[in-house]
Amino acid sequence: MTHVGSNDARSIDDFTRPLEYVSPMDGLLGSIFRDWVENEVMPYRRRFDEDYRDHHLIHPPFRKLLGEYGLQRMIFPEDLGGWGMGRSHYMCVAAFRMFEEIARADSGMALAFGALFWPFLFIALEPHENRRLLEEFAPMFCETTEPVFAALCMTEPQG
Repeated sequence: MTHVGSNDARSIDDFTRPLEYVSPMDGLLGSIFRDWVENEVMPYRRRFDEDYRDHHLIHPPFRKLLGEYGLQRMIFPEDLGGWGMGRSHYMCVAAFRMFEEIARADSGMALAFGALFWPFLFIALEPHENRRLLEEFAPMFCETTEPVFAALCMTEPQG
């Protein structure tokens, strides 16, 4: 870690974080996200806003990260086709690393990824895992390479 007053330049990877929270997967996940951002997002990010109707530019990067790399499966239990990260003590740190890299390139994409994951945090994280709901939603996210997005809808009892 570089200290204040040092002549060493800080890099994009120098940020304050408790090292005991850093996942053993941090380096691997960080390099996957960094490569994805550099190759799939940065060259096109200025044109994403104009692609709001047809999604010709925005769909391929989402498909690669969520479907082909399988990130949309990460929070689901392994026996349902997921990665089992909902049972990992490193889930939040891994998510932080993912969002940090994605937001560096495009904050709207990072928000879309966050909107995908946050509804499932309430049913997938131990010790409050809701098995019935996980079994209902896992096939939608774990049995496809197409990106799937989730939204949380809350209604009143009367309708």
